[in-house]
Amino acid sequence: MVKVEHAAAKRVLAVAAYEAKADSAGATVVAHAAATAVVHAVATARVVDLLAVAAAEAIQGANKR
Repeated sequence: MVKVEHAAAKRVLAVAAYEAKADSAGATVVAHAAATAVVHAVATARVVDLLAVAAAEAIQGANKR
């Protein structure tokens, strides 16, 4: 899942770079959208990691009972 989100973020950045070259007037808006997409992908991956850790800890706790 993290790899998919990372690849999607890379595609967004590639599109942003292309758009910035094609239309410098809108480059700031496109760059902001790309940065937002990257931050969202990283945050989502982190939440998924935290949920996986919490689930593993819950399973370990249940197994110890």
